[in-house]
Amino acid sequence: MKVRVLVFGQLKDIIESDELWLEGLAHSDDVLPLLQAQFPGIKNLQFKIALNKKMIQQGVSLHEDDVIALLPAFSGG
Repeated sequence: MKVRVLVFGQLKDIIESDELWLEGLAHSDDVLPLLQAQFPGIKNLQFKIALNKKMIQQGVSLHEDDVIALLPAFSGG
């Protein structure tokens, strides 16, 4: 199973891409540890996770071609 991960803001700079494809993930809880292992620079950053354009907390089952968005804190006026 593959899921698409969209990356924004400071995370995009660290990952050096605005999207990734990840395979073999069953739950949303699996995403963060995998990304932190591949990109240690994101360990200290805070961000929200959206699944298919809906904010999620944790423990959500993933399905083929789901879209996950990693959303760092935004500021503006």
